[in-house]
Amino acid sequence: MNSGLSGINAMAGILRKLAVFGSVRNKKSAHDAYVIRIVEQVVDSIDPRLRGIARYGWKIRPAAERMLDYASDACSILPGPIEFSRNAWNNDPCVRALFATSTDMQTVFSRTPDMDDYFKSSLASDAYAVLGMEKTEKAVFGVEMQGEIIRRDVPQISVSFGDYRISRPALDEQELRAKLRERALNEFMAQALLKVAELSGHKEGLRKRKVSLQVKLNALERKQAGLSEFLEKDPELDRQIATTRQDFARVEQECSNMRERSGTLSDVLRHVVALLSKPENLVEVTPFTLCLDRMNRLVRPQEPNHAQLITLAQVNFGERYSRMGILARFPRSDFIRSANQLDLDAAIRYLG
Repeated sequence: MNSGLSGINAMAGILRKLAVFGSVRNKKSAHDAYVIRIVEQVVDSIDPRLRGIARYGWKIRPAAERMLDYASDACSILPGPIEFSRNAWNNDPCVRALFATSTDMQTVFSRTPDMDDYFKSSLASDAYAVLGMEKTEKAVFGVEMQGEIIRRDVPQISVSFGDYRISRPALDEQELRAKLRERALNEFMAQALLKVAELSGHKEGLRKRKVSLQVKLNALERKQAGLSEFLEKDPELDRQIATTRQDFARVEQECSNMRERSGTLSDVLRHVVALLSKPENLVEVTPFTLCLDRMNRLVRPQEPNHAQLITLAQVNFGERYSRMGILARFPRSDFIRSANQLDLDAAIRYLG
């Protein structure tokens, strides 16, 4: 009897292990397929001819894995989602700091075409989206209390936000973060492509500069060998020739270095892999905390008039520019429909 139970238990244990193994195997297969898709997207974005390079997929794969890991880490840094509603504006210091009035907040979300489409096509009570914005700091003079003494014309920094952008809405946070990871991967590839284009443009610029210097040097040397040399020695001409020769040698060396970096498709592939292997250099996402008073002026956390601690994510796109971001939940009840939509609804009710 006991041996029978032992056999059943052993078989159950084996089946559990097989189920776990199968689950792990399926996840690995799904992950591998996802990585392959990213690799092919990289090739399509940069240059489809890269497929002609032997084992191109294996050469790009480590960079694709690194991109995926970093995209997940970077997206997890974005705080939220927090509710952006009229009620939240009255009670949440973060919402109030980001928008001057609750009407401004409603207008920004409601006038986003994707938000309008979302609420038309979905019965969901909330829309989840990434709220991106630009932070501006301005030097102002204000009043400050120090104990019982009022100080006037105190230099202060006022913070404001604008140029709001809202991503395509999602049904919940999980879907939103998944979409965000996809957008991050696309951004990595876009930034890498820009750098490749810059390199190509720089290469063409160097080539033209080299030709121009060669022509100038030839002209100066011909002038030096011309009739004027018999009549009068020109020290300035000698200086121009020496300077032009130095410039030509420098540009020629840069052209040589450029050929080594991007001379063939294999060189381009190595350059792209190097860029994508360090996605943090392409797009950097870091937590960003502001201590603000109720007038949106920067204060130190230990100051008695400290009213609100605002946590956002700062997204730096290489050395070009940066934006602030936070995950938002916007309720349908606060969505303001356009006048045209209201007229259409009224017409439908009348005809009905």
